[in-house]
Amino acid sequence: MVLAQGVLGRGLAGAVTALVLLGVSGAHADDPYRQAAQAIADAGSQTVRSAFAAGPSEHRVPDGWYLVLSWSVPDPLRRELIAGARRLGATVVVNGLVGSSLNETIAAFRALATPEQAVPIVIDPIRIREWHVETSPTLVLKRDHRYLALSGGEPVDGLLRALALVNRNVRPTSEWLLRHPAPWWDPDRKDPRPLLPEVTASANHRGTRPGWPLVERPLDQALKERIRQVNWKSLTAAAQARLAERIAEGPGLTLPAATKARTRLVDPSARLTKDFSVNGTTLFKTGASMNPLADQNLRFRYLFIDGTDPRQVQLARKLAGAMSDEPPLRVVLLRGNWRQVAHQIKVKHVYWAQAPMLSRWQVERAPSLVTQRGVVLQVEEFPLGPAK
Repeated sequence: MVLAQGVLGRGLAGAVTALVLLGVSGAHADDPYRQAAQAIADAGSQTVRSAFAAGPSEHRVPDGWYLVLSWSVPDPLRRELIAGARRLGATVVVNGLVGSSLNETIAAFRALATPEQAVPIVIDPIRIREWHVETSPTLVLKRDHRYLALSGGEPVDGLLRALALVNRNVRPTSEWLLRHPAPWWDPDRKDPRPLLPEVTASANHRGTRPGWPLVERPLDQALKERIRQVNWKSLTAAAQARLAERIAEGPGLTLPAATKARTRLVDPSARLTKDFSVNGTTLFKTGASMNPLADQNLRFRYLFIDGTDPRQVQLARKLAGAMSDEPPLRVVLLRGNWRQVAHQIKVKHVYWAQAPMLSRWQVERAPSLVTQRGVVLQVEEFPLGPAK
């Protein structure tokens, strides 16, 4: 069963999900956390407004056959309509969710047909409104920004015959459907489905049998109501608190504190586990050793510290003030609040450490200073005094 959400597919779901999860607004200019949250909120709000403002001119619907179906149609006819849509090659269009969730909707349609009998289904109240459909089932032919719609309480072949009576261009398709009980895309067909009939003007027609009302609530209206019910102030506060907490924690990496001065040389070479090729040309074979420092230089020296240890922060401040600017020093934080550490050390640049970097450079204790020495790295460990 293919369930493509027409409304959600135009970016509405992504915007709504982002806003509900982040729930950010009301930033204060003097707080960077709130500024970041406000920027996200502004972008999300603009996306939602754009999605809700989309009118018919912005709603592109592919040409083809469509069957508007509601769960108000009795079950035996619903199954017959699904089978008829499959034979015709029509997409089933639903106004909203069946029940209260997308999972219920998927389960409801799966119960009507086996996977081999599946048809494309979209939840798209916008196109239903554009076609001025009020009852189900309604067969719609859409072509070149125009449509023909016929409503009536009968199967697809009956709706197609009735539509052929009001528009003779539909007659070849109606006669073709009566001749072929198999799906329109069956490879064994000797007689392919006729091309889409020409539609000279949009029109709505009613068959001889009455249909049933569209009982599903339009999905876009349901989403708007959900947004109106969101407690944005509470979500804003929660998001800002989570953001501040995450920044305060830092990367969350830990290394044992250095207990004695130690300097080591580390070869950063890596051995290839498979051939390295560019545009089909093998440059390096499996097992070859590659040293990135043979072709490039590190632009900085890197000092790895634990920002929660005052001794290491003090050492970083001392080294930052004593060392020359060539190459510049970069403080890399294992854990702790980067804003506080940057303020204490009096530097502009503080970075988060990554586990692969520690492993590749063989940084085993903190604090450690990594400096390039030719084609190898020098890892210098600084012993710390007793904790205060």
